[in-house]
Amino acid sequence: MDDYQIALLFSVLVLVPLAGWKISGMVKKLQRMSSKVKEKKEGLTPKQKEFEQVKRG
Repeated sequence: MDDYQIALLFSVLVLVPLAGWKISGMVKKLQRMSSKVKEKKEGLTPKQKEFEQVKRG
């Protein structure tokens, strides 16, 4: 095997799964952040919710 084939094999066996693992971790983190924001908003009074909507525009 020449260097190109070794690099290609390394990429497929190591780098592709590593990238998938990192991306799935980021997605899970974003989902947790989103659920925390929803929980926070659910705890607001109706007046506070109205203020949040006005503040966003």
